[in-house]
Amino acid sequence: MKHDFYSSQDLVSRLCHIANHGSTNVVFLLGSAVCLPDHPGGHGVLGVEGMIDLIRKEFDNNDAITEFEDVLQHEGLNEYQRAFRILHARKGQSTVNKIVRLAVWNSLDLSNWPSELPQTSAGSASSAVCTSLEGDIAAWYLPTSVETLGRLLVNCSDVFGQTVLTTNFDPLIEISITKHGGAHYRTSLDTDGLIGKTHAEGTHVVHLHGYWHGVDTLHTPQQLTTPRRQLSSSLAHVLKGSTLVVLGYGGWDDVITSTLEEVVSDSNSNAEIVWAFHDSDPDRIVRENEQLLKSLEPGIGRGRVSLFNGVDCKRLLSSVYDQIESNYATSSRSHVIPQVHSKVTEQVNPITGGRGMRVQIDFPLEHPPVAKPDRPLFAECWVGR
Repeated sequence: MKHDFYSSQDLVSRLCHIANHGSTNVVFLLGSAVCLPDHPGGHGVLGVEGMIDLIRKEFDNNDAITEFEDVLQHEGLNEYQRAFRILHARKGQSTVNKIVRLAVWNSLDLSNWPSELPQTSAGSASSAVCTSLEGDIAAWYLPTSVETLGRLLVNCSDVFGQTVLTTNFDPLIEISITKHGGAHYRTSLDTDGLIGKTHAEGTHVVHLHGYWHGVDTLHTPQQLTTPRRQLSSSLAHVLKGSTLVVLGYGGWDDVITSTLEEVVSDSNSNAEIVWAFHDSDPDRIVRENEQLLKSLEPGIGRGRVSLFNGVDCKRLLSSVYDQIESNYATSSRSHVIPQVHSKVTEQVNPITGGRGMRVQIDFPLEHPPVAKPDRPLFAECWVGR
């Protein structure tokens, strides 16, 4: 099949059209590119090369390092998966999880370390310490892409802010949402499970391959390809009637790609998939993503899958937000949760001395009813009362 690729500007227009017309909601599927540092050596979650360097440091003698370098050259898997496979084989899952914490640690502003927390390193940080760090926005640097993403999810929440799927392990999406005044709740899955079992106010952020603390993280082919039927079923449910926007995700052989293949093969499905590639060369994209594109062919043929090349996450999200900010009626489109006020007072009967409680709960109405006078006046409803 000959594949037709659209431009980054086409994608900007597509997302702005969805936002301004509200015909569907957008579900983001985000990979590591969204949380990478803005420049080499900057703050943000370490990318593939940075994580491989961390893994390399776990091998502490020349023979082991030489063997590690040889493994990286093998064919069949990408470098990232090969590196994590040998790390898992030689050091175990706890060391794998430590590498993830080290990569996320690069997003912290250590000069703003919370005063109530004891100083600690990524390698020895407990889950309780990591949770406390997540609660302190000032302790984190946010790369431009995820900073803008947070604004988009909060200020255009009815279209963009319902569900975010991510293969990332870090908390930067949630921290950006909080920083910009939004609410969120999280589901972290390192095994099979249902996405919809958790309900709360705000954006539902789903970490599909684990999380940087509290659960394991998934990297190797065996982990990623293990059947997860409940997750696959709930992913398909989330995508019904939605537009899935894929940014910075490589389309590995995992539960996500297999679910998308099932969705696009269903002729009754009305989901749309927008897949953004960073590479601007269509021929190279086709050559390096042959299996992925083959799995998406049924949807491409029906027009339900659109391919875009030359997409930079940072520029894309900034362009979308800048255009929507001026046109998008956030005050009228965004859902504002009414505040419920309650008041409990103790009352004493002045005659009997008996005590009781008075509970008053005020439920503000989004559109208070307006009383209209009778024209002409009707007295029937009051006669005889």
